[in-house]
Amino acid sequence: RLWDTQGKLLAELRGHQGEVYSVAISTDNQRIVSGGEDGTVRLWDTQGKQVAELKGHQGFVFSVAISTDNQRIVSGGEDGTV
Repeated sequence: RLWDTQGKLLAELRGHQGEVYSVAISTDNQRIVSGGEDGTVRLWDTQGKQVAELKGHQGFVFSVAISTDNQRIVSGGEDGTV
């Protein structure tokens, strides 16, 4: 879920199957990335719309991050790959 700092719910981001283990937001506050139990990395806009589903890990995705220039996403998984 995406909340503002006053506690108002702005959006629910639904798409992962199972638990979500990591979430990051871009420095320009325009994109959110998440990774989880289903082995996918998902890219969202801040309205809650899924922009992309990235596949490649064989197993859980435990870690995601967005570069400071907002041009790259990195993920780390149970399969030992980044």
